[in-house]
Amino acid sequence: MQKRKILFAIISIITVSVALFAFRPADNNYTKTELYFGQSKNTGGKVSQEEWNAFEDSVIVKVFSSGSTTFETRGRWLNENGDVIKEDSRIVMAVNKMTPELSAEIDSIREKYKKYFSQSSVLRIDQTAEVSF
Repeated sequence: MQKRKILFAIISIITVSVALFAFRPADNNYTKTELYFGQSKNTGGKVSQEEWNAFEDSVIVKVFSSGSTTFETRGRWLNENGDVIKEDSRIVMAVNKMTPELSAEIDSIREKYKKYFSQSSVLRIDQTAEVSF
């Protein structure tokens, strides 16, 4: 009877260990980066679909060569007068193994966008991500 209990305990431990390992993410050394691009130009007008596509194809894809996802969104905030400002925006999300070189390239996306489209800022959010493919 004692041997059965020990065998049952061993089998239970192995089963739980296998189950936990099976559901464990493959790698948690990834960073999810989100970039928020306002579409209203400070000089007036909006970034056109053609301008956005050209920027995405010539700048963003080269940095996030393993892939990214773009979401069309609408942002809101209060200006210094307390007015609600609404702006069409795009969020680009990518998951990569972050390096100092990649981080600098991501910042170059932001700087180019601000320069090309007369923007005062491009928000960047980085989060550690547990990723499994």
